[in-house]
Amino acid sequence: MAETGFGAPRLNVADLSVGSTMPERRAGPITQEHLIRYAGAMGDFNPFHYDAELVRSRGFKGIFAQGLLTAGILGQTLAAWAGQDLIRKLGVRFAEPVWLGDELIFSAVVTRTYRSDEGKARADLDCIVSSGDGRQVLKGSATLGKAD
Repeated sequence: MAETGFGAPRLNVADLSVGSTMPERRAGPITQEHLIRYAGAMGDFNPFHYDAELVRSRGFKGIFAQGLLTAGILGQTLAAWAGQDLIRKLGVRFAEPVWLGDELIFSAVVTRTYRSDEGKARADLDCIVSSGDGRQVLKGSATLGKAD
């Protein structure tokens, strides 16, 4: 999967402010191989991810990716930017299918900064994953900060 990379995490949550953004990351195009590898790793062998005839018979235009594959790449993107140890929460809602051949664009913006009860800096983010053709395929939220 071709994608832009991030250097070593150097994020200080206290330096973030409302409107701060995560650098955009692109991944894809999504291939059948990605779906097969994910299915093998996670045990998700739903035929909607490999049986084109079945999928079309159910009214879809073709095979689509497992939702948690997209969510996992979002989590990986946040971890690469902020540092895995800073992710306190991650929630997602699947909005549109990710089709074979889609390029994915990952972005996030800080919507709130605050201090935990223990005084540690926190930042809430809205996360969006879009396809190269402009569809929002996933909406999410995350909270960053050091463990209490």
